[in-house]
Amino acid sequence: MNTVEFSRRKPVNRNDWIWMLLHSLAVIAIGILALVFPFPASLSVGILLAMTLMVYGILLIITGFVRRKTDWGDILLGFLGLLVGSVTLTMPLTATVTLMWMTGAWFIVSAIFGLVSAFRADDGRTWLFLNALLDLVFGAVLFFADPLSALAYAAFLLGFSLLFRGSFLLVTALRVRALHR
Repeated sequence: MNTVEFSRRKPVNRNDWIWMLLHSLAVIAIGILALVFPFPASLSVGILLAMTLMVYGILLIITGFVRRKTDWGDILLGFLGLLVGSVTLTMPLTATVTLMWMTGAWFIVSAIFGLVSAFRADDGRTWLFLNALLDLVFGAVLFFADPLSALAYAAFLLGFSLLFRGSFLLVTALRVRALHR
């Protein structure tokens, strides 16, 4: 059989390690980019949000008009998405600062889930626990710091977190490869 039980969850195929390896290298590369180019990394979050809201708004407007019966709720929500996206695009720094608080909250919630996973895991418990601890620290820094300090820390924390996650994925990929040899 070409599968092996890994951590008692789901079978891992013989060649899955290659995709895990590529994923880990991509995560590490993005982490390095965030550390090398911190301001563009922080600013790109606001710009990405703006573009997403604008595309979403346009799609909702189109959807509202092409239905058999015009859906004014979708049309109004679409215009709101366009408006918020346009404002965010013209003020990406303000949007990014707001997103730092939300990102901090996400890291804190991620830490809680990570701790639960670490205690349930049969294998890789130390990595999962360390990752959860890092998420908790990063979340606290972003959530409780003043907005400008949070923005300054954001790229560093993101880059460091991605490097750690990428390293964990790399080790996992190599372990899966070793299991199939």
